[in-house]
Amino acid sequence: MGRNYFGSFHVHPAHFAKFPRFHTPLRRQAHQPVARSKHTDRLLLRMKKGLRAILSRPIPLWTRARRLPLLFPLLFFVLALLPETSYALSLGSSENVKSAAREGALLLDVRGYGEFSKGHIPGAVNAPFFELMDSTQHLYPPDEIAAILGDYGVGRDMTVIVHGERGSMFASYMGWVLEYLGSKNVLVYTGGIEDWQEIGGILSTDTIEAEPADFEPELRENMRVDAEFLKQNAGSGKIAVVDSRSDREFLGQDIRALRGGHIPGAINIDWMLTINPQTGDLAPVKRLNQLFASVPKDKPVVVYCQTGARASMALLAMKAAGFSDVRLYPESWKDWGSNLSLPVEGQTFFDFFGAQMKMNDITAENNRLKAEQKAISDASNVNTLFLLFGAITVYAGFIVLLGRKDHSMTTATWILIAVLTLFSGYLFGYVVSTKTGIQSLSEEIGQAETGGYGK
Repeated sequence: MGRNYFGSFHVHPAHFAKFPRFHTPLRRQAHQPVARSKHTDRLLLRMKKGLRAILSRPIPLWTRARRLPLLFPLLFFVLALLPETSYALSLGSSENVKSAAREGALLLDVRGYGEFSKGHIPGAVNAPFFELMDSTQHLYPPDEIAAILGDYGVGRDMTVIVHGERGSMFASYMGWVLEYLGSKNVLVYTGGIEDWQEIGGILSTDTIEAEPADFEPELRENMRVDAEFLKQNAGSGKIAVVDSRSDREFLGQDIRALRGGHIPGAINIDWMLTINPQTGDLAPVKRLNQLFASVPKDKPVVVYCQTGARASMALLAMKAAGFSDVRLYPESWKDWGSNLSLPVEGQTFFDFFGAQMKMNDITAENNRLKAEQKAISDASNVNTLFLLFGAITVYAGFIVLLGRKDHSMTTATWILIAVLTLFSGYLFGYVVSTKTGIQSLSEEIGQAETGGYGK
């Protein structure tokens, strides 16, 4: 069997025939061979026996060496018979997930509950990835994560299919976490819920209560590194370091920690270049090999980003490209850039003064808008009051006029007096309210500029 994505266990290829278009499993070989025909197998067996017979004959060394060139055409012929290799990253049909569920596979949807509740693959269990992280976006200790996964119904020996939205970095991060904790069979469905809908799969809004499982972690320590390991080895030539952030973050122009820049000796390869944004699948192997051409395959490779999520997708892509020893630095730049004792190339510093000035401007503008809104509200209240006063005046005038015995004024005159009285009351109220509003607005803005508003 070929090289596996995370390389610590083997699964019979017949198992994966049930999932022809799932993402290649994290524990599965990177390139799934196409089955050979029986005729090809018999031919290869005969050739193998023939070679063994030839090489086992007691022929003098110089004669055997002279015959070796004759084996090269035969070797090329054998290589030509070997099938091309490929890997599939998307779901083939709705039957794939159904058959996986029937076989006991657990579908984990890593989206938040809000998105999950709007519709999900039938039978999927909601396992938001952020529940595995604390408020500082650090992963919980392995034992705590194992307990959370057990509550989701995840067992270390079961098949788990992880998915989210299309090209979800959190699906790949969940897959890495499961593998790191010792899961034996994990698949990442990168096409996600969008691909499921595009192939005609139905959505469900039912909430699945998973039966709790006992997840006993068996850590694979060679999948993870810490800051101390990187401090000792980065830039030494012993390892390769890949920065999967954007080029602006790498160059220190987009600062998301106390400092900008990158780990010494790191090679910048944006994780977005490793996927097809339309389908969520990894880029073709040829494209990945071109993308990672500057990264040596004969050394351990450490990949990082800001918090580990983007790096997990880049790590998956490197495994598909044939890298056998790729490790994740989960704390990533969030910790490295804020630890002043750690070395940084292209170092820049966060502009606290400039950020404070911008925050002050935003706060002043917010206070001005609040003051303006309050002044308009006050003016509207005064205007309404004087309009009511005008209406009461008109009503009183009608009462007085109706009380006259001579009824000398015509109806038209009464209406004219009513309209003029009402208009006068409204105009008076408008003038007074506007003056009051301007004065109130001026006072409120003054308080806002001096910092007194809202205290």
